[in-house]
Amino acid sequence: MSLQAGNRLYQEFLCEKIGHKKSPILYMKFTQNQNELLQCQYCNNEDKQEVNKKLFIEQVLNYPVWKIVNYPPLEDKHRQKEIKNLLEKQERENNFVEIQLPREQIDQYFLNTYNKIKYELDKLRKQIIQDFEKNLNRSSCAQVYDIKVIKEGLKKYINKEINIDKLFQIQLDFIQDMELNQNLEYREQTQQEIQQQLEMQWKDFKIFFDFKLLQLFQDNDINQENIAYQEYLKQNKKQQQKKQEVIIITYQELQEKIKYNEKILKNEFKKEQDILKDQIIRLKQQLQKSQEQRQEQALWYIFFIGWM
Repeated sequence: MSLQAGNRLYQEFLCEKIGHKKSPILYMKFTQNQNELLQCQYCNNEDKQEVNKKLFIEQVLNYPVWKIVNYPPLEDKHRQKEIKNLLEKQERENNFVEIQLPREQIDQYFLNTYNKIKYELDKLRKQIIQDFEKNLNRSSCAQVYDIKVIKEGLKKYINKEINIDKLFQIQLDFIQDMELNQNLEYREQTQQEIQQQLEMQWKDFKIFFDFKLLQLFQDNDINQENIAYQEYLKQNKKQQQKKQEVIIITYQELQEKIKYNEKILKNEFKKEQDILKDQIIRLKQQLQKSQEQRQEQALWYIFFIGWM
């Protein structure tokens, strides 16, 4: 890009360095030095270091990424070309195929999960309230033996709001509750004491429930850890198999070495045997020759004595 073209494109994007005559900024450099980040033509001429990390700003703003000179800023030009080709291929493919996130499925999944959790929590909340109300009703003798339920049942039956079967069931439930609580020990409690007791029960429940929630998340973490551990076991098994293969190979090599050494030893032993045989033969020959010489000397001696 020429200096004039740079002035047309970046009239307000000028170099403020002394002596650079407010020249347009043309380059951006990948650098650890902020003063070298943006460069005009003068900056570029003064900075001859790491020129492969300098990009034309016009190209950065207007060109496809794979057409930008010196990008990616890699020393390995072969690797740089590979990445450029890959970026070009991906960009061309993306121009024809629009990649869409399964956003609706994701939203629907979490909405369903939220509703399930909310349903379970609401059910638990109602159950807890019922339990607290039941405990409150059992907190004193007067509350346990309160006949209010029977009175209301009789009134409804008299007013023909319920039949005899319903009234019978009401009194059965009342008797059952009364029998369940007839052996409880009661003491006089003030309203303040009852309130304190309920608050303590609620505090204990919160601790218990928080612990259960923590367990829930920990179970998920443990599950992830278990997956990671299983993956580790797989990798470890592969490593052990490789070690066993190495051991087998090493053992085979050892066996081959033993066989080779045995062969060498046999050859050496055979050589030693051959040498020993040769030595024995030579010794026998020497003994035989020596014996023949002695016999010859003895014959000459006998002949000499006889001649005398």
